[in-house]
Amino acid sequence: MFISCRGNVSFPQRFVGALVVTVLVGSVAGVVVMAGSAGAQSVELCNVGDSVQFSDVADSDYGAAHILCIKALGLSAGKGDGSYGPNDELTRAQMASFLVRLWRDVLSRRCPSGASSPFVDVSGSSPHALNIDCLYELGITQGTSPTTYEPSVNLTASQISRFLLRLWLKLGNSCDPADSEIAQAGVCLTRLRVTPSAAEARSGKTVTRAQMAVYIVGLWYNAAGRGTPPVPPTRPADGTISDETCGLSRVGDWFYQTWESPEDGVAHSWSLPSSEVSWERPGLGVGNDCWWDAGMSLVCWEDSGWYYSIFWDDVGQVEYDENGYTYAYVDSGDSEIAWEDWLSVEVTTTGQGDVANIWLFPDGSDDDWTEYVNYSITEEGVLRMLFVETDQWIVFGGTSGWEEVFESCADVLPDAAVVHSQPEACRPGGLNVSSRHDDTTVGFPLPSWAAAATGTLDVAVMFADFPDARASYTTEREAGFGVAEMERYVEAMSGGLLDVRVEPFHGWLTASSGWEEYLEPLSTGNDGIASDIVRETALRAEQEFGFSGADYDSLMVVLPSSRFSGGLAGGEVHIAGAAGATRWSLANNQQGSESTDSSDPREWWFTGAHELMHNLGLADLYPYDQAVRKTPDPHAGTHWVRFEVSLMGLEVNFPAPLDAYPYTVNWPPAYLNQTEYDQQIEAREMLAWSRWQLGWLDENKMVCLIDVDDITVELTSLAHPGTGVTMVAIPHHADNGFVIVVESRRPIGYDHPERVSGSTNDGIPYHYTDYGLPHEGVIVYTVRADRPSGELPLLLWTDPGDGEVDEAPVMQPGYKWWIGQPGTATGQYLIEVLSSSETTDTIRVTFTA
Repeated sequence: MFISCRGNVSFPQRFVGALVVTVLVGSVAGVVVMAGSAGAQSVELCNVGDSVQFSDVADSDYGAAHILCIKALGLSAGKGDGSYGPNDELTRAQMASFLVRLWRDVLSRRCPSGASSPFVDVSGSSPHALNIDCLYELGITQGTSPTTYEPSVNLTASQISRFLLRLWLKLGNSCDPADSEIAQAGVCLTRLRVTPSAAEARSGKTVTRAQMAVYIVGLWYNAAGRGTPPVPPTRPADGTISDETCGLSRVGDWFYQTWESPEDGVAHSWSLPSSEVSWERPGLGVGNDCWWDAGMSLVCWEDSGWYYSIFWDDVGQVEYDENGYTYAYVDSGDSEIAWEDWLSVEVTTTGQGDVANIWLFPDGSDDDWTEYVNYSITEEGVLRMLFVETDQWIVFGGTSGWEEVFESCADVLPDAAVVHSQPEACRPGGLNVSSRHDDTTVGFPLPSWAAAATGTLDVAVMFADFPDARASYTTEREAGFGVAEMERYVEAMSGGLLDVRVEPFHGWLTASSGWEEYLEPLSTGNDGIASDIVRETALRAEQEFGFSGADYDSLMVVLPSSRFSGGLAGGEVHIAGAAGATRWSLANNQQGSESTDSSDPREWWFTGAHELMHNLGLADLYPYDQAVRKTPDPHAGTHWVRFEVSLMGLEVNFPAPLDAYPYTVNWPPAYLNQTEYDQQIEAREMLAWSRWQLGWLDENKMVCLIDVDDITVELTSLAHPGTGVTMVAIPHHADNGFVIVVESRRPIGYDHPERVSGSTNDGIPYHYTDYGLPHEGVIVYTVRADRPSGELPLLLWTDPGDGEVDEAPVMQPGYKWWIGQPGTATGQYLIEVLSSSETTDTIRVTFTA
């Protein structure tokens, strides 16, 4: 399998002097359980006692476990007739009662004495009136105007998210800053597992009472100190085709776009990468004979012949007569060949309701539309089909014709959608394409032994020390510096697709020998504590705790962070499958401190997350041979700044003036504060490329460019909630294993400036805020899928491999990056940053042969 190590990442030297940084992490994670998917949710979220589920809520319903929990907590008594109304839309008045009951009755907080509001539209006889008064006096609501509250108005998800955020902050908690309140709510509530995604938290859709149950139970979990709540279920799709905005999705070689307008009907477009339709195989396909989308789809398959189905999940869009026919008019822009005919409609009933399928048979029958469709798309670039009975219409789009259809929302559509290629073209085969390899990789596929990156990841955490390096504090305290934040980070990077369930086995398991007896040569060239301590700890835990590795996806052994740093990961081959463990990691495996045994533990969550990613198959991006990173003496008046991007160690050194990146170290009042200058900048958001490898990057958020000519793309940061392209990948035309990747970074999420607190060995406290980015902008890196872990499979910016670049490798407007030369066999790829806004960067990609 593999063995890899990241040395000394837990002991950053941020500033000069005899100070050692300690980052405090507040909570200790315990056993985490899931509430379940949108289907059956049988896990008890709280002690329900004798509480009986509401009469209109089945165990398999969305949010069922959360609804039963709010009943047990007293957050809702239902509608008074034994029902709850899970699908009823939530009103502003009901919202106030939910929040105040949590604040006052469950968390034992007080409403301001004599609380009253100025809202004239809230009746004093309303059962919600006092709760609305309380919210007003707490500052959680200001009403819809100085004198109105609109208690009967239904809430949207984006509105309830703001109220939940305000309540969380009013409880004395904090959230990372963001560009706006709703952006802050989306990120914060998703990380707290109150909402399943930032997209849902920012949605304009109305909120149901079932959703409110999901949200408020998640907030209660956090506010009551119960640890990490279960991953909240996602609200099931409501069957609508689109919002009243433009939408874009891509499957294979097809672009599917939809726009809905109450006045003009529903427009649906398919963009083809070629000018003709092949009835046998739409687009290149890569072996796919069928293309479909959950809302409306174009389907082909083989029966008596090939045919297409234009599929609606809302039969109300199509009117048909008693014979099952609807009349359609098709317009290519040429009145001489306009087509009028009756189309056959077949209606089927599904669990979601009726479905209408309109059949087009390109088989030589009387209803043969093949020649017409081919002509329309080839010559005119657009085919418009109007259903005259209902004024609904469909547009098949080629390389032109979009402006007419999407005129009112062209600003959100990409300028050159038709040049984007299917994601497969940007997925290079890595080491594991060959049967000789089964290793961590930056290519595809991931190794066969890797744990699944979606669903759940069950991790057992154990704690080991040594006779000559004993821990002088509890394992609960050690866990507080790694477990909870490691779990939170990995889940945040996965976008909620991976639920990390950590079970700590508390109590130090002291090794049979001194720590130096466990040293082994590592792939980095230095010595470190390695697999023997993992094997011994697993076998001890099997005897003392009944531990079975078969019950977990990964075993993590944590050594005292007061004495050691770094990390390591491996597989069963290294520990002979001790106690049934097949994947393992080791936090704090290298000597990091010569201090006494009474030293405090230090944060290791980032190292722990790094090693867990090896268990999922990701490779190290930093060089194991550190000799390639030895920088020369800097020029006068400058020093080297090391910039590390992402979890897996993509790093480079760049020169900066001595007074660049200043920060203030704040000491107690009796001491003078001091200004220092950051020489180690860490942007901790995972790379978009790594997330794509793990299946965490929605392919609608990436653009693959094969035939680059002159293309403009707008990028948004992956840490920024909402939609938009977050990664551009460009496979090099002359090298199958070489891909150029572009992404945008902003000081948000885990790239935000980090507040660091600690104390000296003499117990003097201090705090400061260091940098997450040299500045915001675009980063470019190259992927070499044929390179193994530790041999620079990714290179940042213009790094030739020695880790030295001329300036901070974050591009801003006016910056250019290029590789190759025009007129050579490989030509030149050029990337320019044209402009930037508060949240986006617009880049141009050109290729010159």
